[in-house]
Amino acid sequence: MLKQKIIAAGLALILIVTAHFFLIAYDAYVMDRDTLKILTDQLAGLESRKEEQGRKKHILERVDNFVKRAGSLGLARNQWSYYDVSIEEAVSFEGAEQILSQTANSPSYYFKPGMVYVKTKYDAGDEGDQSNEVSPPTSTEQMEDGDILLTLEGTFIVSVHP
Repeated sequence: MLKQKIIAAGLALILIVTAHFFLIAYDAYVMDRDTLKILTDQLAGLESRKEEQGRKKHILERVDNFVKRAGSLGLARNQWSYYDVSIEEAVSFEGAEQILSQTANSPSYYFKPGMVYVKTKYDAGDEGDQSNEVSPPTSTEQMEDGDILLTLEGTFIVSVHP
């Protein structure tokens, strides 16, 4: 009977020691698994940042190349003057054609349009039109037959050294 108790106590001790080492190993496994997940997420974040930095570097290189090319063509920023244009008046068709023809680009100046709005006398009485167009604040009552209301906004960019 003493032999059975010694065997039972030995097996219980082996079971306890085995359970202890199993729990230590399992805790290490859980910690390693969590660490691996964190490191994998960090690696993915770093790779994403690296790709974003590469895209930004590519964009900066393209901008730098553009600025160098523009400079070699004489298109430096300080060699241009900017003039804002804001016209809002009733003009004849010929006058509108003349104004609009002046907005064409040339090697010494460019026109950067902001808004062009043309309205004829006949458009003024069209109350049935439910469009969402915003009409300019000027009244069309002062217009004569054949005139149009011309609203033109933009910027002339003129070379200082033609």
